[in-house]
Amino acid sequence: MFRYIIFLVGFCISSFSYSQKITFRAVLNNKPLIFNSNTPFDGSYINVELFKLYVSNVEFTYKDGSSFKERNSYHLIDLANPKDCELFISDAKKEIKQLSFDIGIDSATNYQGAKSGDLDPLKGMYWTWQSGYINFKIEGNSPLCSSSKSKFAFHIGGFQHPFNAIQHIVLDKNSASDITVEIKLDGFFKSVQLDQRTNVMSPGRKAMFIAETFKNAFLLKDG
Repeated sequence: MFRYIIFLVGFCISSFSYSQKITFRAVLNNKPLIFNSNTPFDGSYINVELFKLYVSNVEFTYKDGSSFKERNSYHLIDLANPKDCELFISDAKKEIKQLSFDIGIDSATNYQGAKSGDLDPLKGMYWTWQSGYINFKIEGNSPLCSSSKSKFAFHIGGFQHPFNAIQHIVLDKNSASDITVEIKLDGFFKSVQLDQRTNVMSPGRKAMFIAETFKNAFLLKDG
């Protein structure tokens, strides 16, 4: 009996001892984004100084039809820090067909108020005046901006109807390689139009437009 129990424990541990690595990478002008540097863009340049986002509710769908959803799934990604761009998700070692996750924090968690870990308000991703989390923020400068100091700042969040800005991402995986999720900022900035929009810092229609535009920037890079 004792050996049988040890076998079962060992089997359960081994079944979920594998960690799937997911790397997030920002791309601008078809190259990995270099922070605090003038990257050529649309006949001018963009200098990104800060870029952070929340990734939550990570889920894998396997080729055998089964799935795995991470519990307490909240991760703060700081694209300026390579170590903060990697996730290690403990799951069953199977071939992944599809990856899905949310950009932002769900309404239920927002209603519970400030938390600890990656959700600690000291991480700079929580509106104390709004009592809610910022789903993503990106700041920088560009001559394309219509603002007086050529700066842009988008702090996008909101969890109450009709301005719940969380976005669901679904990405198909076509090879057995490691998972790299690219965030292609070229299309994002073109759609945002920095000559018209440079500052969105609270929930509302403008934030919803930015959030929905940002959703289209994600691509799973195979190979």
